Amino acid sequence: SYTVQQYIYENLPLGQLWDHFDEIMSSGYSVSLFASWQEEEIEQLWIKQIATPGQQTPVASTLFGARLATVTRHPSPGKPEGDCTEQLGTPGPWHERLPHFRMDAIGPHGDDLQTEYFVNRKQATHALRALVQQRELIAPIIKTSEIRSMAGDDIWMSMAYGRDTVGIHFSWNADLNALMERLPELEEVLAPYDPRPHWGKLSTIPKETVASRYPKFGQFRSAMRRYDPDGTFQNEFLSDYVLNIA
Repeated sequence: SYTVQQYIYENLPLGQLWDHFDEIMSSGYSVSLFASWQEEEIEQLWIKQIATPGQQTPVASTLFGARLATVTRHPSPGKPEGDCTEQLGTPGPWHERLPHFRMDAIGPHGDDLQTEYFVNRKQATHALRALVQQRELIAPIIKTSEIRSMAGDDIWMSMAYGRDTVGIHFSWNADLNALMERLPELEEVLAPYDPRPHWGKLSTIPKETVASRYPKFGQFRSAMRRYDPDGTFQNEFLSDYVLNIA
């Protein structure tokens, strides 16, 4: 096991993000950005670091123009800060710091809809700059957005297959009709960056387009047919999005 401490920085200027994206996203063991895309700044920068048990490691009061928070913050405006795992640099077990929210505080809220798109890390700032231009489209329905990064892997149907990746997550107001009216336009804005939608979140990207973004898609489908010919581990979604792709 290991120990982690987390700090929150506030009001990271977008100019700093564009100029120092890789440095910012590499500034901790786990790094997340939370934004509404309505300001010329990222509202919150969450940094989680490996720590020594019982020993708090001091950090700078500013980072790339963002200020260190001195009170606990929740990533979604209006939500109770007490739902979050302990912040302010207090060391604790990894499983009580790496999640943003305490396990005993997560309830069946069901008051949001979610989408997430995964792009090549090399193109991430271009995709994020494009989102900044969509403030009027996003504003009426957004709760918050989280930007996170992950190393590329060799898992055929992973959103990070074959490339270091940045995930662009959105939590939306629970108005499905309003979201579905706007989602195709938002996805069109991201289309030049070949986003892979999260398999478990909402998307309107055509399934044929999704399939084309996975180099091993054909091999995965063949493996499904070979090792699960009776469909024991299949469902309607897999049948539609994998087996029935031309």
